[in-house]
Amino acid sequence: MSRNSASTVHQISRAVVDALESRQMLATYNINFQPLGAQTPVGWKNDVGSKYEIRGNGLTYGWNVDNKAGARERNKHSDQRYDTFNHMQLGSNKTWNIKLPNGQYNVKIVAGDQSAWDSVYRIKAEGTMVASGTPTSAKRFIEGTKRITVGDGKLTIATSGDARNSKIAFIEISNYVEPEPTPIVLLSVIDSQVGEPNSHGLIRISRTGSTTSALIVQLGYTGAATKGEDFNALSTVTIPAGQSSIDLDLTTIDDDDVEGDESINITIQPSPDYAFGPTITGSVTILENDVEPEPLPEVSLSVIDDQLGEPTSDGLMRISRTGSTSAALVVELAFTGTATRGSDYNASLTVTIPEGESSVDFQIETIDDTEYEENETVIAAIQSSSTYELASAFSGSVTIVENDEPDPEPEGELAWTTGKVSPVARVEPESAVVNGKLYVFSGYSGSWVPSKRVDVYNPSNNSWTRLADMPLGTTHAATTVVGNKIWFAGGYTDRGDGVNQDIAVTQVIIYDTSNDTWSTGPSLPQKRGSGGLAEVDGILYFFSGERTNRSNATDMWALDLNNQSAGWVTKASHPFGMTHFGTAVVDGIIYSIGGQTNVDANAVFYKNCYKYDPGTNTWTRIADLPYGRSHLSPATTVRNGKIVIAGGERAFNVEVSDVSEYDPATNTWRELTQVPQARAAAAFGWLGDRFVFTCGKKGGWQEETWVGQFV
Repeated sequence: MSRNSASTVHQISRAVVDALESRQMLATYNINFQPLGAQTPVGWKNDVGSKYEIRGNGLTYGWNVDNKAGARERNKHSDQRYDTFNHMQLGSNKTWNIKLPNGQYNVKIVAGDQSAWDSVYRIKAEGTMVASGTPTSAKRFIEGTKRITVGDGKLTIATSGDARNSKIAFIEISNYVEPEPTPIVLLSVIDSQVGEPNSHGLIRISRTGSTTSALIVQLGYTGAATKGEDFNALSTVTIPAGQSSIDLDLTTIDDDDVEGDESINITIQPSPDYAFGPTITGSVTILENDVEPEPLPEVSLSVIDDQLGEPTSDGLMRISRTGSTSAALVVELAFTGTATRGSDYNASLTVTIPEGESSVDFQIETIDDTEYEENETVIAAIQSSSTYELASAFSGSVTIVENDEPDPEPEGELAWTTGKVSPVARVEPESAVVNGKLYVFSGYSGSWVPSKRVDVYNPSNNSWTRLADMPLGTTHAATTVVGNKIWFAGGYTDRGDGVNQDIAVTQVIIYDTSNDTWSTGPSLPQKRGSGGLAEVDGILYFFSGERTNRSNATDMWALDLNNQSAGWVTKASHPFGMTHFGTAVVDGIIYSIGGQTNVDANAVFYKNCYKYDPGTNTWTRIADLPYGRSHLSPATTVRNGKIVIAGGERAFNVEVSDVSEYDPATNTWRELTQVPQARAAAAFGWLGDRFVFTCGKKGGWQEETWVGQFV
């Protein structure tokens, strides 16, 4: 072949290669630096250290000198790209080039060695630092990505500055594509007034720039009108592809409320998909179509006769109204006070003011009985209603004057006699009095695992009867009586292995004394043991006690027995976290007596006593016990409006025999005749005319029963 022919062929080859390289630069270049014979990663091209020249893969790239001797493969990394590299400074500083059309490129360089980290990397592309850093044993590769401008037809990779022992693993090169400009969005109001019902206000959302794709615009709403109540509108609106704007429909919702005209402020919300134009907010006004109704009448209550007596006497109250008398008005009433409706008096729960009348009188009729109760109050209060408003004077009180003589107050002397021995010796049971009988549940009997056993003591024949076992052995449960049922909340339960017990549970169980059956109630919100439980006006109250980690809690929860599905709700916390205290209810007030913190030899005993008023949801401290005293939970009872506790502990394993009585009327304690033997955590109750004290702890489990009567 002649020299001219060879030159022509070479020129044609160069033209083909240049055209091929120009087309290929529309794609990403992935070049892996590796020794000859090493496997090339899938989808990648390799560089084995050859000098800059045309490659068989259609590209032109390589080193300024032959650098095959610097290529390495470690066979230590699962990713081939990170397992191979070529030295850039072995013997001398070297550069690597690839032929590219002039333009801008995204260049990513990864440098490092899976087996060594004694390098300092300062690798530049076209003079711009891309990968810079010092590797460590934990981070053996340094990488970076930069936008690089090529102006001389080649991309040059070189080391710089304090670089040392540089090793390049792989490089990724792709065209830099200038992003489309961000569209500008604007908001304009087409129809600024809408009315009720079901009218429409029109808002237009516009954009600048390309319409080749749909654009989602975020919207927010403020103003006097409420979205979903006064109007309906979308929170996002989509400008379809091919359109530069779209109209948004605001639809009003008709209601009967008189609210006046209300504004809707619509604002375009920020998004990375667009930028704000000069107007991004607009306002639409909803015009009110409703008329203010006639004002509701205001009702008030006044007392005409505030004293009534037994037998049958009438107290008089008056219900009055303001405004129109063109129609009858039914007024709802509720009654509270120390007197009980249906037992101490009769009164209707509704009173009707007749058409044409502005007031009506109603009577409270007393019911005669032979029980001495002292003077009692009846408080009548008008209840809220949608048909009237309450005046400032919406309640009043009358007094029922007692006509019976009080029973003679027993002296403080108790005569204790021996009763029927308990069927089993036990300590720390739960106890309750229902219909003149003492019910004794669970406790520890022979081991420190809660028993399931239940027995009842009948004072009329001095006998014990075994009843249906508890579903699960449970001691230290808070206990209270509701009608013929006994409720238990929390406690310590038998784990079922005959050895261990669970401290603090959420369990709520109910024993029905009328049919000797068990059922479950709504669980406590949290696990508790040795807390207090009381019932006032159909509401159960659980408070204080201990958690599973034996720390003391102060929480108080209430359960409406007429709406148990609503669950327990939070009330005012007990002032002090306690366990093993006594609980009682007198005249609708809940009392907590004594108690302790911590357990066993670490226990601290308290004489603190408190009362809780459900009406005001407040706790108040009352007269202290004479000394710190605990283990009173099953040994607290109520006699003739006074709280009586028997036995207990004043220090760890130091039982007492004291019987103490608290009078809420005078906020004082007095001592009654002691029980025959000191006991802690015994079952104790007032059975109408006598006390019964049984079981408990004195060095061990006890079974004796004593009956105490005043002489």
